[in-house]
Amino acid sequence: SHHQTLAAAIEWSYQALSPAEQALFRSLSLFAGGFTLDAAHAMHAASSGATSARMGSTAALLCQLADKSWLMLDRQAGRYTILGLLADYGREQLAVDSAALPVRLYHARYYLALAERLMSGGDAGAADHLAVLAMERDNLRLAMETFAAARDGEAALRLACSLQSFWETRGSVSEGR
Repeated sequence: SHHQTLAAAIEWSYQALSPAEQALFRSLSLFAGGFTLDAAHAMHAASSGATSARMGSTAALLCQLADKSWLMLDRQAGRYTILGLLADYGREQLAVDSAALPVRLYHARYYLALAERLMSGGDAGAADHLAVLAMERDNLRLAMETFAAARDGEAALRLACSLQSFWETRGSVSEGR
């Protein structure tokens, strides 16, 4: 009965969110290990279909979700997190949405672009780039799983190639394999 009461409380609280807050929360529930404002903005633009969505509108929605305890901000790390139970609920809501696969693929493509951007060029492997990738490791793994599930071998290979020096530097060669 405690689980049913908790589930009902989560459902009631979710229904109290605006449609924009619900849509963004469903997308944010995909993140593993937290996310940055930039990542949230990318997902907001993708989930709303408005690629020109303003960063300010994303930040405002994040503040509203934080005020309603749907996510938390770690100011020191500059990352947002969602409690596991709430993230599970968000993923369940996303699963019944016809936009679930496109949102998952957008998440994966965002992290592919991040890895390629950080690990290309003359300063690839710089300590700050490696630190960002280390912080995003769970999201990078999820991106790889998404590409595998979508049978997008080209994107999976690009991600793996981008992360090669990261894995080598971090002593995670077996993960790379």
